[in-house]
Amino acid sequence: MNYQALYKFFLESQSEAFYNFKMGFMGGVLVFFVLAILTRIIFLFYVSRLNLCKGISIKGANGKIFISASAVADLVRLSSSSFNEIRIEKIALINDKDFLSIDLQISIMNGKDPLTMILESLQAKILETLSDRLGVNSVKSVNIKVKKVVSAVE
Repeated sequence: MNYQALYKFFLESQSEAFYNFKMGFMGGVLVFFVLAILTRIIFLFYVSRLNLCKGISIKGANGKIFISASAVADLVRLSSSSFNEIRIEKIALINDKDFLSIDLQISIMNGKDPLTMILESLQAKILETLSDRLGVNSVKSVNIKVKKVVSAVE
């Protein structure tokens, strides 16, 4: 790429008016790109938070019972405490159209058992705990994202 030609075109000019026009045009283009990037970041942040659920509402005998997302997260942490090889990094209660799901981000220690077997039993244990302890049957799935597999030495 010929940088001297670009330099000559953008920064050198025969007249001051044409130079001012080029600088104003380049400034406008720069402002447009900055605003476009900021708009995209704000939009992505808003859309990613759109499906987050604040809690679960259950009809009780004498009124409604609301269980917050943090209470559900605490219960998920308690139910996963029997899995020594798993460390939960992040828990989110997601509102899918007709049902709720729980998204987990975890780190798992590499051991003798297959990872899929451990993760499937974790999913079943979480759903069972939510059903038994809270009477919540609206959570239909537990989605797990494994962020890290660590060795037993670490």
